Amino acid sequence: MKKTLLALAMLGSFGAATNAQAALSPYDYAVAYDQISNLNMLPGSTGISILPTVINNSNALSCLNGSCVTTGGSGIQNAPPALVGTITVPGPYADNAYILPLATTHEANPTAFSVSDADITSTAGLISSARNFAEAKLMGNSSANGSAGNSSIQSIQFSVGTAGGFFNFNFNAAPYLRAFVSPGTLVPTSALAALSASINIVGDVSNPLGSRGIVFNWAPDGIVVPVTVANPSNIVGGVEITDSFTLNTSVTATNFSPTPADYFPTTTGCTVLAPCFAARTNNLVAGLYTLNIVMNENDNLLLNIPEPGSILLFGIGLAALGGFTRRRSISPALPA
Repeated sequence: MKKTLLALAMLGSFGAATNAQAALSPYDYAVAYDQISNLNMLPGSTGISILPTVINNSNALSCLNGSCVTTGGSGIQNAPPALVGTITVPGPYADNAYILPLATTHEANPTAFSVSDADITSTAGLISSARNFAEAKLMGNSSANGSAGNSSIQSIQFSVGTAGGFFNFNFNAAPYLRAFVSPGTLVPTSALAALSASINIVGDVSNPLGSRGIVFNWAPDGIVVPVTVANPSNIVGGVEITDSFTLNTSVTATNFSPTPADYFPTTTGCTVLAPCFAARTNNLVAGLYTLNIVMNENDNLLLNIPEPGSILLFGIGLAALGGFTRRRSISPALPA
């Protein structure tokens, strides 16, 4: 009898755990955001002329459970939001509503969603600001996956005169990454948020040999490489001046992560007069070049949670086992 009561008590506890789990609604969540602002591209000599050709490419992609939405593309300066699912908390998502990511995240939304957005702001034909945002949340009683990504690319053509010349760059940035897996999930469950940013210069095929293809590439990683270092990994064809924090990183959370994984560097010291990022190219020979600014924010999520039915069946099995054990214990002994 005691074993039967014990089994029933365990069944009740499993049922209570199931109800508690349903109330907690296990989920995983990720958001990636970055904004490049106060971008200045200053010719280092009088031999450089910026041509009027500017190509914007602002695009967004969001996927949830195999359903995807893509917006923007070549020639688009402001990509409309790409949203799969519904966002109601703290309110419906509006275009470019991600200026302050900490204040506008949708982690408390009651249903699953995937959203991304991107836009470019230009002044006098030159990029002054670019923002990207990708966010997703998964929840429910089954496996699911979601991903979102976007990029902002601006191409600017310029020519270098016979005397040669170089470019100076400086800008500020405000990256933010967060990934979280709530309690009550099963392996494999994961959430990843990532960002990347780079500036490169490509020489035209009509240029002299040695000045075609990529002649400059800079991917800030938070480390200023001394000019004495040969073949630095984060800059090619130039010299870093200031590199305050990385713009190429990711964070990951899993079932075994007790707290959210965050990347949110301090940017209060980044001003127009004291930019957080600055570099210059090496001397460029005469020719035609294209400058590209590329940003990407991505998230990728996978969620597995226990099926309530499987927990109940396990408890019923324990109860049946307790009853079977009791019947065996009261069976009369067979005669010798």
